[in-house]
Amino acid sequence: MSIKDSIHNATNAGKEFHDYFQSKVDSHKVELVSNSMQVTSALLRLFLIGTLLLIVVLFLSVAGAIAIGQSLDSMAIGFLIVAGSFSVLVVVASLFARKWTDTLVFKQFSGLPKAITGGSDAPISSIQDLEKRKKILELQAEIHKESALANIEEAKDNISILSTIGSISTSLAQSVIARFIARKVAR
Repeated sequence: MSIKDSIHNATNAGKEFHDYFQSKVDSHKVELVSNSMQVTSALLRLFLIGTLLLIVVLFLSVAGAIAIGQSLDSMAIGFLIVAGSFSVLVVVASLFARKWTDTLVFKQFSGLPKAITGGSDAPISSIQDLEKRKKILELQAEIHKESALANIEEAKDNISILSTIGSISTSLAQSVIARFIARKVAR
């Protein structure tokens, strides 16, 4: 192993550490986008269901007030039917709101640059795709880290071998010089 190999291994280790940190940064960007989308979607669902519940309560309140006021008149029954209809809407919205809001929110986030979504050319069409991309980036970061550590170990081994060769060379040179001087002195 030569010094050139040691320098090459150290350079590779530096590149691998750079790639490792870049993968970690990309992974955190994807995680941030994914979390933002999930929070936005949850807030939109909450707003939607809350608004519908508010309408239900409003109609139930009006219907109840009219019912009490008119003592079994048919106008109150009409208001109760409208409030019941909104109750059905709340149930339906609760069942289907997640898919609808996730799609709506994703459309808003779909224009994000590749640098934020992990730099891949693979299309990202859902939160699950973002989660997969995040996992890929985390695995890539781990590969870069392990490769960098392996390059460092190889560079250390090369330096150790070079150090051993250097000390042997030094001892050999000292021995040759000592013999040369001894011959000169002996004459």
